[in-house]
Amino acid sequence: MFVVDIVEHASVADIPPNISRYLARAIDPYVAHTQDSAITYAKMGRFVLFGFISITHPRRWQGTKLHVRHGRFGRCDIELPSDIGDFLFDRSRLAAEKYSQISQKQLANI
Repeated sequence: MFVVDIVEHASVADIPPNISRYLARAIDPYVAHTQDSAITYAKMGRFVLFGFISITHPRRWQGTKLHVRHGRFGRCDIELPSDIGDFLFDRSRLAAEKYSQISQKQLANI
């Protein structure tokens, strides 16, 4: 688990225009998988929770472990696999695409 914040400045190419809104406000559950790994993903506002179903390189996740008995989680200095940024960008783009498909009538209700 880790906490995300809005993006004020980015040096990354092709950053989604809605990334700050997605990181700060989105609720997004998902099960992600590759040929050799599977994880659960729960984005709850600024909290991001990953659950390992099957993972090949757990040591790439540093400072993200929940310590429930001690009432704390992770550290300020975390390390994540490099493709997690791309994953978050893809989820942000998908959220923007889905939001653009909401009808005017539904937008008025929201």
